[in-house]
Amino acid sequence: MRLGHLRLAALATIITLTPDAATAQSEELMELYAEAGSLYQQGDYQAAVPVAEKALSMGEKEFGPDDHRTAVLVNHLALLYHLQARPELAEKLYQRALAIDEKVLGPDHPDVALSASNLGELYREQRRYQEAEALFQRALSALEATLGGDHPALAENLSRLANLYEDQELYSEAEPLLKRAVELTGTALGPNHPSLLHYRGRYRQLLDKMSGTE
Repeated sequence: MRLGHLRLAALATIITLTPDAATAQSEELMELYAEAGSLYQQGDYQAAVPVAEKALSMGEKEFGPDDHRTAVLVNHLALLYHLQARPELAEKLYQRALAIDEKVLGPDHPDVALSASNLGELYREQRRYQEAEALFQRALSALEATLGGDHPALAENLSRLANLYEDQELYSEAEPLLKRAVELTGTALGPNHPSLLHYRGRYRQLLDKMSGTE
């Protein structure tokens, strides 16, 4: 399984912990949520996992098992398991978060797209390409339906889908996706944004592969 540092970095930025997403009835849960987020941002996933597990257990009691706020906690814990290379645990939680948010928010909500894309990334790493492709396409469709086709939030999912095709040496399929990610990011975020520089670098690498110079 190939999982480079750039792809880990891209994955790690997909879920951003925001206080509004986990507004809690108890101060203790808010503190746990903040602590898990801080450890996550520091890259200390091993320390973050037990904190996130405790936060999820408490959130399930406060919000119920099928609340969107519970799904946020589920998705966060799934990401930590994913980053720790614990795919069985990550898969179950990604699937759970996706099911909750589909039921509560509807199929085209951006958080549903997030859960689908994260599960797709896990499957891509496992070379379950057909399942991954379906999830990435589903996430793109949801984001386009909700945010429109020119929103920069589409760029990371376009990049993930391009990774999928690149893994299979389907470079002609990957190229327009990365090109679109570059264009969306450049238009929305400006010429010096780190995300744009990242996508441009990836796009150049892909073009080198296609021309046989890499």
